[in-house]
Amino acid sequence: MSLQCPSLFENIEDLRWPLIESAIKSDLLSKPLGSHEALHFFLNELSNETTRPLIKLAIINAFKSPSLRQEIEVKWNLSPNYGCAKQRQHMMDKGAPYDLASWCIENCPQCFNLLLDHQTVQPASFCQNGYSFFWLAVRSGKNDLMQRIVSLMDPKDLLHPFSMREPEEDQYTIFQASTWNRKWFQVCWARLRSCQDNGLTSLGPRETGHICLFADVGLANELLDSGLDLGKPHPENASPGWLEIVGRKDPEPLLNWFLSRGHQPPEKLLTYAATHNCIHAASWIMHHSASRQDWRVAALVAAESADSRSSDMLAVILQSPAARWKEDQTLSEDILIKIVNGVCEKTEESGAFFSDASRKRFAEMEDVAVQKIEALGKVVGNVEVVGTKVKAENAGLSRLVTALESMNLHC
Repeated sequence: MSLQCPSLFENIEDLRWPLIESAIKSDLLSKPLGSHEALHFFLNELSNETTRPLIKLAIINAFKSPSLRQEIEVKWNLSPNYGCAKQRQHMMDKGAPYDLASWCIENCPQCFNLLLDHQTVQPASFCQNGYSFFWLAVRSGKNDLMQRIVSLMDPKDLLHPFSMREPEEDQYTIFQASTWNRKWFQVCWARLRSCQDNGLTSLGPRETGHICLFADVGLANELLDSGLDLGKPHPENASPGWLEIVGRKDPEPLLNWFLSRGHQPPEKLLTYAATHNCIHAASWIMHHSASRQDWRVAALVAAESADSRSSDMLAVILQSPAARWKEDQTLSEDILIKIVNGVCEKTEESGAFFSDASRKRFAEMEDVAVQKIEALGKVVGNVEVVGTKVKAENAGLSRLVTALESMNLHC
C-alpha cells in the first residue's frame, strides 16, 4: 500500500487542514502495528531544510494530536505507564510482535525519538509483550535513548517494575535495575534525588553492592545525605559493599570512607582478595585487619593459585610484619607445598601431549611458581619439605627445581 502524503504534500496549500492530518495519521497507521515507511518519511520531511514550513507544521500538529496518541495506544496495544500495564496484564503476550515504537527502539532510534519529541507515545509505556520502553532500550544497548526515556519519565515511574512479562516475579524497579551500571544510575538518580520519595529505601544490600562497584566518595556522601549509608548492615548481609569495593582497581578511597563511618571489614576479607587477586585491596586490608587466621588462609590461597597475578598477591601478603612468618615454620612449609603442588598438578592433569599454546601456558605458570619461591625465600629463608624437589623434577619443571635448590631445600 503506497503512502498518500508524498503526493498530497505537493499541493498542500490547496488542501483543508483536517484532510492533511487525516492523511498523516492514515499513513502512519496503514499497517496494524504501524508503518515504519511512513514514520521514516515524516522524519525525513522534518529533517530536510528544503521542506516547506507548512508541511512541517502539519506533521508536527498531527503527531502532537491527543487523538493520534490514543489511537496508537489502542491499535498498538501500548500501556502508557506501569499502572495501566498492571491493569492489562491479562492481555500481555510474551510472543506478541513489536509495535512500531518498540521496534524503532532497537532498529531506528531516530524514528523513536520523533515519537517522543511530540509525545506521540509516552516514555513510560509498556508494549504488549510485557517490556517497558526503558528495558527495550537497555537490552538493545541504546544507552543514549535510555537516558532520554528516563529524562522524560515522571520520576515516580522509575520506582515501578520495568517488565510485566512475569508479573508475579518481575518486581525489580527501574531504579533498582539502574544500580547495575554507573551511567544508568546517574541518570535515574538525577531524576529522583530531589523528590520526597527518592527511592533509596527500596535499595537492599544487592543494590548497594552494585553501587559500590562504581561509587566514589562524593556519591557516597551524597547518598548518605539523602538517607542511604552504603555500608549500613542489613539483616541478610551484615557487611554489604565490602566485596564489591575490594574487586575495584581503586578500592582505597571507598574502603577508607567505610572505615570512617565506623563499618568494620568482614571476616576473611583478605582471603577473598587473595582468591580474586585483588592486590591493591590486599595491602589496605592488611593494614586494617588483625585476623591472623585470615592471613594464613590468604597466603595459602595465593600460593596455590596458577593465576599470573597470584605471585604479586603472595608477595604482598608475605610483606606483613604482623604475620611473624619466620616464627611459623609449619605455615612456611605449607605455603611451599601449595606452590609446588599447584603448578605440578596443573602440569600432570594435561598428560604428555602439549600443544604449543599449552607449553606456553605451563611455562608461564612455572615462572609464577618460581617468583613465589623467591618471594618466600626472601622472607623466611630456608625451608625443608621432603619430596617437593622430586615432584618438580618428575613434572619436568627444571626452573622450579633450580629455585627450590637456591633455597637450600633438603628433599
